[in-house]
Amino acid sequence: MVFVTFKDNYADEFDVYGFSVYESEEAFLLDLYKTWLFDYLESGRSPKFEGYLELKGMDFDDCLETITAKKLETFFAGSDEYFKNDPKEFYFGTNEAISYESFEEFKDCFEVKEITKEEYETIKKFVGETYGV
Repeated sequence: MVFVTFKDNYADEFDVYGFSVYESEEAFLLDLYKTWLFDYLESGRSPKFEGYLELKGMDFDDCLETITAKKLETFFAGSDEYFKNDPKEFYFGTNEAISYESFEEFKDCFEVKEITKEEYETIKKFVGETYGV
């Protein structure tokens, strides 16, 4: 199991913190890549990404079922800068948002640590499995 923390701030306005527990680092990375890439399809912002999926013989629903973090990592390594460096905003609260200029900037806000089952059970008992992420 892994304990993933998120820490960032927006100028001098506010700090953002959160954590989540995943079964594995692979599961976390899959969520991370999906968060960055898959909203292109949901928001209709990227015909280019939809075209990529079509070339690979995949549609969005099938992709969600069969995609792995390794496949997305390979896609990122072979893609042009469009997918990696398209600025994004993530909204939370009533009207707050935090912006990222690139995937790497977003990814750098997360820290992953291995934890034992006993540590997980203690976290779950006192604060739950996730907070703020």
